[in-house]
Formats: sequence, structure tokens, C-alpha cells
Amino acid sequence: PSAVPASVFVPATVNTETGRPRVDSVEPSVGSLLGGTLLTIRGANLMPPWLLGTAINISELLLPPVSVNIGQRDGPRCAVDPMLSSATALICLVPPAASDEHVRAIRRGAPMNQDKCGATSNKVYVKVLDHGGAVSDPTWNDGLCGKSQSGGEDSSLCTFRQTLGATSRLQEVSPMRAAPGETVVVSGKTCFADAVDVAATDANGHRVWPTDESALANAIAPVFDSSTYALHDPVRAPGLARVTRAVLGEFTDCKLREVNLGGGDVLVDHVRGASRYLRAGGGLDATGTLIEHEVECDANGTCDCATTSFECRIPTDIPAGTYPLDIVIGSGLSQAIAGSGRAVFEPFGGSSWSPEHGMPYVLEVAPKVTSVAVADGAPGSLVISGHMLDQVQSVTLGERTNGALDIFCAVSSVSSDGETLVCDLASGDVAYYAPPATGAKNPDDLATWSTNTIAAMSGSSAPYLGEGGVHAQTLTLSSPVASVQDLNAVYAAVAEQNNATVLADSVSRQTLNDCVERFSGVFTPPHSGSVHRFLFSGVPDAGAVRLSLGVDDVSVTAASEIGADVFASAPARTTPGSRIAFVAHAKSSTGRVDIGIETRWTLSQLWAAFGGTGLGTAKGSAESTKHIFAFSHGDGAREKFSFVLPETPGGAFRLEDANQRKTPAIIQDASVSEIKSSVESLFAWAECTASRAEGSIAANGDSFEPDGAGVPTLSGSDDLPGWRGTVIIDPTTAMCGRGSLRVDGTATLSSREAVPRRTFVSPLAVDQSGRYLSFGYKIPSDARAHVLLHFDNAVVGASTKCSMPLNWDITSEDAWHVPKCPGLSSPAVVADNTWRLLEADLSSVRNVASGTAAALVSLSFEAPVNPMFDPHACPSAMEATAAGSDNRRLRGVFWVDEVDVGATPRNLARTPATVYGLTEGQAAVINLSVVRSGDTLTVELQRVGGCGGMGENYSHPDGGSFGVTGFPMTLYVDKTQLAGGNEGLETTVSSNILKTTHYPHFKVKLTGPSFADSRYFANESAAMNPMDTFADLKSKFDAMYPGLDVFVTAPLVEDTTSREVFCSARRFMVDWRAPLALEIGTEPDVSAAMDGVSLHKDIDVGANAWGVIDKTIEARGVPGVITKRIHDPSRLFSAPSAYPTVNVHDTSGRILRCAGSTCTMNLTKIVAAPAVALPAGRRPPPAAPPPG
Repeated sequence: PSAVPASVFVPATVNTETGRPRVDSVEPSVGSLLGGTLLTIRGANLMPPWLLGTAINISELLLPPVSVNIGQRDGPRCAVDPMLSSATALICLVPPAASDEHVRAIRRGAPMNQDKCGATSNKVYVKVLDHGGAVSDPTWNDGLCGKSQSGGEDSSLCTFRQTLGATSRLQEVSPMRAAPGETVVVSGKTCFADAVDVAATDANGHRVWPTDESALANAIAPVFDSSTYALHDPVRAPGLARVTRAVLGEFTDCKLREVNLGGGDVLVDHVRGASRYLRAGGGLDATGTLIEHEVECDANGTCDCATTSFECRIPTDIPAGTYPLDIVIGSGLSQAIAGSGRAVFEPFGGSSWSPEHGMPYVLEVAPKVTSVAVADGAPGSLVISGHMLDQVQSVTLGERTNGALDIFCAVSSVSSDGETLVCDLASGDVAYYAPPATGAKNPDDLATWSTNTIAAMSGSSAPYLGEGGVHAQTLTLSSPVASVQDLNAVYAAVAEQNNATVLADSVSRQTLNDCVERFSGVFTPPHSGSVHRFLFSGVPDAGAVRLSLGVDDVSVTAASEIGADVFASAPARTTPGSRIAFVAHAKSSTGRVDIGIETRWTLSQLWAAFGGTGLGTAKGSAESTKHIFAFSHGDGAREKFSFVLPETPGGAFRLEDANQRKTPAIIQDASVSEIKSSVESLFAWAECTASRAEGSIAANGDSFEPDGAGVPTLSGSDDLPGWRGTVIIDPTTAMCGRGSLRVDGTATLSSREAVPRRTFVSPLAVDQSGRYLSFGYKIPSDARAHVLLHFDNAVVGASTKCSMPLNWDITSEDAWHVPKCPGLSSPAVVADNTWRLLEADLSSVRNVASGTAAALVSLSFEAPVNPMFDPHACPSAMEATAAGSDNRRLRGVFWVDEVDVGATPRNLARTPATVYGLTEGQAAVINLSVVRSGDTLTVELQRVGGCGGMGENYSHPDGGSFGVTGFPMTLYVDKTQLAGGNEGLETTVSSNILKTTHYPHFKVKLTGPSFADSRYFANESAAMNPMDTFADLKSKFDAMYPGLDVFVTAPLVEDTTSREVFCSARRFMVDWRAPLALEIGTEPDVSAAMDGVSLHKDIDVGANAWGVIDKTIEARGVPGVITKRIHDPSRLFSAPSAYPTVNVHDTSGRILRCAGSTCTMNLTKIVAAPAVALPAGRRPPPAAPPPG
């Protein structure tokens, strides 16, 4: 293509087109959250003539002449390709809506319905020069999409939505450990294959396609022919096209294979056992019947991919190692350079994590054995064929499950291509070692399995160590057993050994309720060593599982952090090169038993994996270990004032602070609640008076007092009255009283139900009790606030909500999804960080249908632009990192108080007060109590710092600069009006425990097996303070162990303490950036399975100061590499055998499985088979001496 002339860059306001743009359709209608969808927008006048065929990325221009935005006007920009586009069709590549990390994490969060996670909007915005907007907007688009809004056409033809359901979710590569040239099967929910609905009918109800299979194939073929394929074909249902590439690592292709016809490179997938017509690789599969679509959507618009699989061949020249896999999904266009949606591996799928490379992987390319034979003319030598045999570390004969070894076969030569290996015995012929030793147990024989399962795999009579995999056997019981823990009862009830032991392809079995499944093998951990927990699903309770590892029975308990139906074993630490005998008995309640595994690493194991050069932490790994460190002031951090009242009843007394502010008169026999109410006024930031006598929703409005007074019920549902969302009561400032509602703009992304929202008991008509809305506000100059009003019927178009702007000006009003309330005058708002009163008359808001007065249902503090993602199903981190997120949330922190709705204006007047010893906005009394015992009255209070979002206004050891003076508080009691005596003004000074109201220094300690030699690693951090910056905290964490590189951040919205007084707390999250085996709050010794992390006071901190601080470490997420099913046991296990075997070990110490139907590692069969010639040029070794 020719270069683009300079004249191409015309201002967007210059219209050089021949006509207005028109949009008739958008396809497909759904796509991957990870982007990659090749979107086709059909219509007219969509591409200026001077752009056609140019090779520039016009989408990256500041003012692109043609632009396509997804979801929102300022949403992700689809990259228009002028090379593929035309005046009648725009072709653009959809960008990612979320990262791999976030998509992997979707199923680990708290919300329900996570399969429905996706973009909230399905709108597509097109702009050609100075014309365009939402394609469904008839004000500019007179095409079919513009008419769809009025019901003229199917609106689904003009929408596009990125969802988890339309994101290919790969679940397994089988086998996970394969050799060059081997074919693997990739399975999961893979959204590909444009399809034809063979049951489709025309407008008259007649079938479009013939029912005869041969005629059907001939009729469908032109639809998928590359020379006749049309961008928009009414008989073709666009799915998400086809898999065009499967990529291992960065650049290596796993060659796609046609698996039904026995040759070629045409891809055929499998949907529930049926073949599909696919547009693939220039050909059409001539067999099978097309039955349904690849992407299925229900009546609610929730789409999901079909469960499918495809095959690909690993290149013969690929190096050994671990590889991630990605698929490129074609567009159905022969010129397409990209596809219609990238894939992600499920977090509980068949992915693992390489401690050597710090990255997830799904396939390990490793040596492969295809045959083993005795050498002809050299009875003491073996000839082994396969691939990558130069990666073999050793060959043994007759190895046992207890670790005993009969003989080494020393590797003497390996061919240059790595396909032939010869090993020689030091003594004796191979045939000498073929017969089983007397007494060696036969794992196929029920008698082998005594009630002591440990003994079955250990001792002098242990079975031989066979090929890679596990043995599985079904034990049918003649009578039920109460618990599988009692193996005496289990084996006594075995009716017959009706199913032979099999070498299982997975640690998973279909079973019956009257059966117990037994799995056995020898577990070979990664050569770095690791910490493992075995997972059991499909069992009713922990009593339905008995697990033995090595010489120990291992307890199994519920594992709620992984899933409600999963039980997990206690952790077991493995060392490099170790092997552990594994025996599990399990009884199902669901008809299927699945055994999975969780893998983590201690610090020293990761250090060793990288050769002592660091930890190789996983950058952005969704499986990394995360902890939240939380600090708050306990009830012990209080100041006490005690004084004695005369016993003679009658009269009154007053309390007075150092600023001579007095309580009202308190009668001598007043109740505790009456006294407390009077005392609270001394610590109020302001007093307010209101002139309205009736009609308010609360006696004094929603006043958000820190002890709960004036705060309506906190509701968990939109349908119930009260406040919901991240409701944080801030006691450091108030319009009236001691507290207010603190709104953090970051939390208003509408994720995790975080938006503060007030729902009323019943709808309030705006011409009656709901006419006047008032509240106090304090908005700093850098904050932006906004209110949405929700009504019981539509008030603007079809919307039941409308905007009441405060000072939110992030985007222009024409980009708002929630327009201004009609007729409502925007209140004048001053953002000067000062408390002010807002009052709004809502009487102009009317119901669209009837014209009657609207009824207010609720109000919320949030932006007028919809969130990018469904807040009910997607993690907040997705919203926070999405394109344009700053345009969809409020900004900064502001405060609201005294929220009130009534029939008349409230006219609230504020009188500020000075609280002795505290500074408004920076400190407060959060706990205040009154105790009366006999004639002794005790007032207790707790002073703390303020609600700093990043910690800037919290309590500080230096005191006064953070709003708390360095002096104890003083109260005066005036007893002159008491009947029992005139004792004048008595000074009562609190006990001076002020230092305990600040955060003391602490240390973090790491202990456990990684610290067996403390000379090399400091396992205790330098002194920290909860007030330290995140950068300071990180540096001190990193210094605790070589190679540590943690992230320290504020917790996400879902991890933030909400609906409570938050201002006394300090919380930060530490992401260790690797799947570390760290036990919380303990100090395990060097013999333990896991390392531990715990908190300790600094040496200079007194016990009292430390004791009054509440401190916790909380786990977040599900750390480690977890599979709910062990997908390829040959990578991790070697099965027991009744016969001696040849064991070929790779460099990681694992035993290779013999590939192919004729290949065997059984030494008896190898000796009985014909011998093979030694490789050319290889002479027979001298005869080996006899054994012994």
C-alpha cells in the first residue's frame, strides 16, 4: 500500500465525505473480555475514500477521522484497519476490557453470578469525521441500527458486549507433559466457529436447509467458502469464528490438526461429541452435522461458550521447558491478522506455576520414551528410543516404592539427535533382574492392602515403582461403612475385587455410593521442592477420605477458602529429589470423586529454585499470596475521669471542658444514657438548629453519629430501607454533632455494592413529603461530588433515575448516562472544604407516562456515567483499571451529614464548636462511655487520629501535628447546684495514657523451615509503624529475605472495612508476588511444613501500649497453584507395579512414562521381547561380571 499523503490528516470538523454515515449491523454481538474480537460494522459511507487501503493505525490519532468505541462514548477504542475496511464495512480489532490477571481472578471473588461478569453496556459508538454517536441513536443514524430503538429491527444486530461467557476459558492441555512432535488435546469452553443453524426457518416458517445430510453439506459449503464468503450472510450465525493459531510461549506454533479425517491441517473441534461445520484452514470438514451455535445466549442475554476441544502438534524442534499457551481465534476473513477473542486458563484449571521461571504454564515439553529393548549381543545393555533423551539423568532397574534401588544402568551414549540412548549394567545381564523378588507385593491383589495403608507401600516387601501415573481401583462394599477412616471396616465389607487396578489418566473416578475408590502412587514433587495440600471434591465430609503420605496418615478438613465442596489435607513439605508414597481412599456422595492439588513454596525453596539469586516472584500472578495487615485501637486505649457525687438526692451538676464549654444541667439521679447524651455535646464539632417542625424522615435527619445514633438501619439490599454500600462514619468532622458520612470517590465505581445509597421506607411523593431534599456537605476543592435520585417510575425517557449535579465536571453532560432531573435547578455548590447546607426542591420531577408527581425511592452518591463492568458480578479491580475509569467515579473525599427529606425546607443553622485537645478533620473521640457505680461516676473516652485514605491523618506518635494534642484531657465538675453539698468547681484530670492512643512501632517476623540457618537471613524486620508510607513498608519487608519484592498497597474496596467507624484503623495489603507457603500469626519451627508470618512489638514499646492495639493479619484470595482435579498424574506420580520396571529419570528426577501402545517399561516383557541392534558405530561393552 502507498504511503498516506499529508492531506489525510484533516481536522475532524471538516466534512469531506460524500454522504452521512449509516450503520445497519454489528457482528458478532459478543466477544472476549481479553479483547481480540474482529468486529464488523456494516452500513454506508463508513470510510472516507482517501483512507481506503492505507497502512496507518488511525485509531491512535488524537482526533481519528474514523473511530469506534465499545460500551461507552469514551470506552475502549476499537482499532480500525483501513486495509480491511471499506465504505460499506468497518473492520476493527476490539481491545482488552480486562487483564488476564483480573479475568483469572473473577471466580475467586465474593459476588455471586460471576459467570455473568461482563461489560454493563452493549452499545457501539461510531464516528466518521464529524458525524456519529451510538449506532442505535436515530438522530444521526437512519440505518437499520437507528431504527432498532423503535422496534423496527432486532437490536441485537447492532450491539456488542464483552463478557466472561464469551471469553474462551481453556481448562486443560492433555497431556501436560509431552515431547516434541507429540499431539496434545486442548479443551475447555472455547468460543470459536462461525456456524449455521440447520434448523433455521424463513419468514413463512419453512426450513432454510435440506434435511438430507448430503444435500445439507453441499448447501452449506458455499457459506464457508473463502472465495464466496460474505461479511454479512443472513444464513450464517456469527459465532466467534475459529481457532487459527495455538501459540506456545511467545512465538512457537502448536500446529493445528484435523483429527477425524486422518490427515491435513484442517481444524475440527468437538462439541458434546458431535462434529461441526467449521470455516478452517481453507477447507470444509465434509462429515458430521451442524447442530448448534458455538456461543449460546439465554433470554437474559447471558452468553457462554460451548465445551469443546481441539488438537495441535508440538513442533519437533521446540526446546525443553515449560510453556503457557494462547489461542488466536480467526475472524472468518482470509485476510484477518487477528482473531475474535483471546483465551484465558481457568484459575482452577490445568495450569501450573514454574518456580524456576516465575510464570504460569500449561504444558511442559520433556523427554519421551517410545521403546526399551535389550541390546542384541550385549545382554547387560538396554537400548532406549524416544525424544530429548539427552535430558535423561539416570536409568534404574527394579526400583521400589519405598525408595530401595536394586541396580543402576549407567548411561554410556546418547545420539546427537537425542533419539537413542544406551545404558550398561555394571554387573549381570538385564534378564537377571527381570523376575520379581520373593515377597514383593502385587498392588493388583486385594491382600496387598492391609488395614495399614502405609505398610502397603513401604517395608522390605514394597511393590516396584512403575510408570508415570496412578493406580486406581474401585472397591465395591457389601454393606455400608460409617467412615472411610476405619479401613478395617472398609476391607471387611469389600464384596469382591470386581474391577482391576488401572493406570488412571486422571485422579478422578465415576463411582457409586456403595463403592470406595482407592488411588495409589509415588508422588514426585517439583525438583525445587514444594508445599502441597491434596484436595478432595465429591465427598460428603472429611470422614469419607483417608489419606496417607509417606509413613504418616494426613488429616483432611473442609477447605472453605477454595470451595464449599472441597476438602483439603494438612500441608506437606517436600524436598528436592524426594518421593512420597501416596494412598488415598475416598467415598463419594455425588457419583464422582476428584482429587486435586494445591502447590506453594517456602521462601528457601524458591531461593534454591533460582540458584540463590532471588525468588523469581510472579509478576502479577493471580495466585500470589496476599495478606492484609490491620491495626486499630482497642478498648484499652481510653482516658478515664472519675468523681464522686453526694449521696443526698436532688439538685444538678454540670461538666465543663478546658474551653469552658458546659453540658446542660444533669440531675443528680440521671440515668447513664442521659448523662452520656449530655457529655457527648462537649465533643461535638458543631451544634445545629432547625426551624422545621414536621415532615422529616428522621427527628434530626440522618446524622451519622459514631456511636450509631442518627444512622438508619444499614441495609444489604436495594429493596430494604436504610443505607447500604461502603458507609464509613467519620467522627473527625460533622455538620452537626460528632460524625458524618465519608464518601471516598475511589469506592464509587459501583463495584461490590460500594456506592453509598439511602433507600426510604416507602416512596416519597415530590409534591408532598418528598419535596425538599437537604443535607450538609463539605467538599474540598480537588473533590468532585454528584447525586443520583431514584424514583418509582420513569422520569427521563425510560430511566427511573436522574442526576442532581453538585460539582462533578469530569465529562461533558452529553456523555452522561444519567441525565439531569428535568426542571430541577442545579443547586449552587461551593467546594471550599467548609460545611455548607444544600436544599433542593424536587417538585418539578414528574412521571413520564402520567405527568404526575414522581415519588423518590432512594438517593445515591455516584457519577452519572455507568460503570464499565457489571457491579454485581465483576471484581472492583477490573473497574479500577479499565479504560476511562476516572470518568466513571467521583473524585477525592468529601463528607455528607444530616440527610433529610420533608414537605417543607429544613433551614438548618450550624454553630461550630471547639473541642479541647482535638483538631476537626484530624482527630476525634471515637469511644465514649459513662459508668455509674453507687456514688462514683466514671467517664471514659478514646482519642484517635482521623480518616486519612492513605494514612496521612491517622494517629501519629508525634501527637499534635496530627490533630491530637500532647496533653491529657481535663474535665471540671460543677457541684454547686447539688442538694448534697456545695463543693464548687472540681478539676478531674484523666489518667495520662495518651501514648496508647497512637500506633506503636511493630516488627514482622518470618520463621519456619526457610530459616534453618539463621546466619544467612534476618527473619525479623526493622521497626515499622502503621503510619509509614507504603514505600517505607515495602523496603522493610523486602529486607527480610533475599529476593523479596513485595507490593504494598491500600486494600481494594471489597477488602475495606465498611459500615462502621473506620477512622481508628490502618490497613494495608502486602502482595508477596509469589505463591508462598506462609501460615498466618504463627512461628513454626524449622521442621514445620510451612513458613510463618507474625506481628511483634518493637523492643521500645511498652506492654500497655502494645496491648491496647488490635492487630491482625488476614489472608486474601486463594494462594498457590490450585487444580480441583489432577489433570496429568504422569507428571507427578509413578504407579506401583507387581513387576520390576525400567525407570528412566529426567533432570527433575521424575520417571518418564512409556508412550505408545506397544511400549512397555515392564522388565519381564522387555527381556521376553526380541533384542535390538546397538546404534551404528557402537560396540558391545565387555561382558559384565555376575551380580555379587
